[in-house]
Amino acid sequence: MKAVNAALSHAKEIATACDTLRVPNMKTSLVQFVAAGGDMQVARNMATDAAAARDEAVITDTTRQPLAPVASGWDKAINNINQRAAR
Repeated sequence: MKAVNAALSHAKEIATACDTLRVPNMKTSLVQFVAAGGDMQVARNMATDAAAARDEAVITDTTRQPLAPVASGWDKAINNINQRAAR
């Protein structure tokens, strides 16, 4: 009974970690890995590494358009405001 409770606890921990790290596609395989006797810390590290690789790919993707359009002349407008404030 104790082993079953521990296995359920580990499965819940891994599922929560996968949800927190936003890697739900890994949840099933990592729960199975731990259920088969894999180390919990190794499973957490695998989920963390997958999340980091995903986030790094998003950050280094220079093909994405800016979230908000940048108006032309924006720098000039800021300079005018700064000059007026300095007077």
